[in-house]
This record gives sequence, C-alpha cells and structure tokens, in this order.
Amino acid sequence: MTKQKPHNYSLHQLILAELNFSRDQSIDVKDVKELRHEENIDVKASNLVENKFSVALDYTYTIVNKDKEVVKIKVVQIGNFTCDPSPDPDNLELFMHINGPAIIFPFVREVIANVTSKAMLGGILIQPVNFVQLYQDKKKKENNGS
Repeated sequence: MTKQKPHNYSLHQLILAELNFSRDQSIDVKDVKELRHEENIDVKASNLVENKFSVALDYTYTIVNKDKEVVKIKVVQIGNFTCDPSPDPDNLELFMHINGPAIIFPFVREVIANVTSKAMLGGILIQPVNFVQLYQDKKKKENNGS
C-alpha cells in the first residue's frame, strides 16, 4: 500500500473585497437594554486553475432594536489558496468550506472590531464560528431540498 503525500495548502493572498457599515445615530446602543445581535455567514468557493482556488467569506453582523436595524456591518474577505499536490475533489471541498473560511475568519473579526471601535461601539469582538457545523448544516439543507 502506497502512502499518499499529504496536501500542503497555502494562503497566498487575502483581499478585503467589501466593507459596508451603517449605523442609526438616533439610538445609542450602549443605553438600549434589549438589543438582538444577528449574524449571517456565507461561504463561496471557486476552483481557479489546477491547484489554485479562492474562498470568499461573506459575513454580515446586525444589531437590532425592536425590529429596527441599529447597526449593520457586511464584510467580504477573499482568500486565494494553492495546494500541492493538487487535491482530490473531496479533500478540496472540505478545505474550501471548512478550513479555508476558518483561516480567513480572524481577519473578518479584526475588521469588525476595528470598525466598531472607531464607531464608538466598544470594539465588538465576534465569537468564533464552528465551520464544521456550518458546513454540515448547509449540506443537510441541500439534501433536504430547502
């Protein structure tokens, strides 16, 4: 039995593709007691050529007060990766939807912390994300036709 050479993934480029921030200045979020924090995460991956591929992490964070958006931040961060040797499709699928986003996510958190700090919101630190669970949930939805 031949031992398969392990895949060596490398992040070659990190691009902040989109940053949108809006805030309702009529409401001081520090004084409001019942705020709802919502997040939406979407991962899009594309195979560029041979062993090169791209992962886009689209993250939206919203603070809501009584069904009104008080703060909304949208960050799209793209990572361009290579893999040596070229991975098999299953290995690549898992990396593009679990490991790749997990590598990019700390940079998204940093952007949100910086923007919210400058907006006098106290530098919101987003909680870590379980990308394995996110991927499994996405696959379940796809398999159920939802």
